[in-house]
Amino acid sequence: MDPSDVERMRLKKQQQNAQRNEKDTAKESTLEDDVNVSEELRRVRMLWPELTKRTLTTFRARGLFRSTDLSNEEWEQLGRDLANCNQLESLNLEDAVGGADVGDCKTSFLFRGWTKSSSIKDMDLGCNGFGLEGVQSIVPFLQNASNLKYLDVKGNNIQSEGFNAIFRALRDSQIEELYCAKLYLQPIGNIRFGGC
Repeated sequence: MDPSDVERMRLKKQQQNAQRNEKDTAKESTLEDDVNVSEELRRVRMLWPELTKRTLTTFRARGLFRSTDLSNEEWEQLGRDLANCNQLESLNLEDAVGGADVGDCKTSFLFRGWTKSSSIKDMDLGCNGFGLEGVQSIVPFLQNASNLKYLDVKGNNIQSEGFNAIFRALRDSQIEELYCAKLYLQPIGNIRFGGC
C-alpha cells in the first residue's frame, strides 16, 4: 500500500467520524430544543393568569404550541387573558394554533373570548390550517380591533369565501397591510390569487 492510499483512508475515516459527531450533536440539539419548548410552554401556561396584571405589549408563541399541547378550554382562556391585556400591540401565533385538521376548532376557541382590542396593531396568524370556520370566528375581533395595522393570514385554507369575509371585516378599519401569501383563491372579477 503506498503512502497516498494510507492518507486517503485516514481522511475518509476522519470524515466519517466528523459526520458521526455532527449527527450526534444534531440529536442532542433536537432533544434540547424539545426540552426548551416543553419548558417554555410550561412557563407560558404559568404566566397566563398574570397576563392581565402586566403591561404586556408583545406576545410571541410562533410554533411554540401544537394543537395537542393545549385543550380547547386553554385556548379559550388564553383568548380571554389576551383580551384583558390592554397594552398588547403585537401578537405572533404563526404555526402555533394547529394544522388543517384542528385549526378551525382551536382558532374558534381562541377568539371565542377575544372579540375586540383597542391596542393590538400587528397580528400574525399564518400557517395555522384554519379555513372558513376559523375566519368566521376571527371576524368579530377584526371588526372591533380599532388600531390593527398589519394582519398575516398566509398559508391557511381560507378559500375565496374566507378571504371575502376578512376583506369585508377590515373594510372600515385602520389596516395598512394584509399579508395573504400561499392562499389558493378562486378569481374574484379580474383579480386572481395564487400561492407562492
